[in-house]
Amino acid sequence: APAPAPAPAPAAKPLQTKVEAVIFCGEPVAPALLRVTAAAIDAAIVVLAFALFLAAIHFGGGEWLPADRFTLLSYAGAVGLIGIFYKFLFATSNVDTPGTRWTQMRVVHFDGQAPTREQRLRRLAGGVLSVAACGLGLLWALVDEEGLTWHDHIAKTFPTAVPPKRR
Repeated sequence: APAPAPAPAPAAKPLQTKVEAVIFCGEPVAPALLRVTAAAIDAAIVVLAFALFLAAIHFGGGEWLPADRFTLLSYAGAVGLIGIFYKFLFATSNVDTPGTRWTQMRVVHFDGQAPTREQRLRRLAGGVLSVAACGLGLLWALVDEEGLTWHDHIAKTFPTAVPPKRR
């Protein structure tokens, strides 16, 4: 008997413009306010980690709040590195961040499946690019037909507010 024909590729959901959609599942893209809330929660965790870093400097006998420009730039760089490390930990663990989970979102691939570790790492790299370009990659969601950011497009993943399906 001949082998069964492969399943056809899923069709993109229709948009109100002539641009073809890139999302091939029925999951909605999470609203911007929910995404910002999740980012704020994650940022608060990063700032808390930085505060612990400053406390270690203080209790170690160092000057923890000097006002010179170099130190302030170093602190800003440290916050950025802590933030990237924080996201890296969750990406390599292949799980959503606490901010994403607390806002009852989950990240999915454009086909509706859970993302792979590699896709999460690509999403992290795209997120760094989105922010490094003066936030243009984030602002892109305001003009994108599906409300997607650069890192959504780069990793072919997006956050959705739909809870996981029950088995």
